[in-house]
Amino acid sequence: MSIFADVVEQFAAQTSNSRLGAVAARMRSPSAVAVRGRCGVGRDAVAGALAASGVPVVTAGADLQVVVLAEVLKPEDRTLLATDVPTVVVLNKADLSGRVSGGPLASAARTAAGIAATLGRPVVPMIAHLATVELDD
Repeated sequence: MSIFADVVEQFAAQTSNSRLGAVAARMRSPSAVAVRGRCGVGRDAVAGALAASGVPVVTAGADLQVVVLAEVLKPEDRTLLATDVPTVVVLNKADLSGRVSGGPLASAARTAAGIAATLGRPVVPMIAHLATVELDD
């Protein structure tokens, strides 16, 4: 099973978000996923994490798209979200949210919630480069 889909499903359960739960269910069986986002948001890291967990990543003809954001929602992000393709929105670089109360991950969760409220759709905070880390002794 896909680790990414597991995390999305857990987040959906924790937040009682049935729409995100539906996206997680679809993620378990897509034949193709496109990862999109502005330069510098970690698009390739997210694509690598998905591919490493067995999700086929394509550049065209996707059944599902993942739109990667970092820090803030910009007009070009909104353009990527204007599609009929089912979309998961990821706020990447959650570990770089700054020195704030509760730590960077709590800050990223708050930022994701604010963007989700603006968009009217779920946003999942993520640290993509940790998804492919291999630990050794």
